[in-house]
Amino acid sequence: MATLKPIILHHQSKKAGECNIYIRVTAHRTVVNIKTDIFVLPDNFRDSKVIGGKNGDRNAQIKNIRISEIMTKYEREILDNPTKTDQLDALALKNFLIAGPERYITDFFKFTEARLEQLKKSDKKSTIAFLYNTL
Repeated sequence: MATLKPIILHHQSKKAGECNIYIRVTAHRTVVNIKTDIFVLPDNFRDSKVIGGKNGDRNAQIKNIRISEIMTKYEREILDNPTKTDQLDALALKNFLIAGPERYITDFFKFTEARLEQLKKSDKKSTIAFLYNTL
């Protein structure tokens, strides 16, 4: 099972001192990081959260929500595809998560019409009538 955790890398900071927040992916004892578009000062990032308040980041709540959205999206992909993701190492899992989900959209009416044609050729009258009535 893979684990995901938001982290920052202090040595990769911008001139203003802000660091990019990464999602650390750990799977089968291998580790990789997925870069996000969220930046924070190192002092304002503790326990995988952006710290707000008087001396903290003014946009802490927005950044925390955005981190949660990214984490949820990746976790959902892992949970929805266990047969694919259970065997992947961290690098392959990163590539899978970045590529996005495979979505198959089926037009029900086109599918049903094609299936009716197949059934007409096979002479299954009772199935044809039932399927035709669903349209």
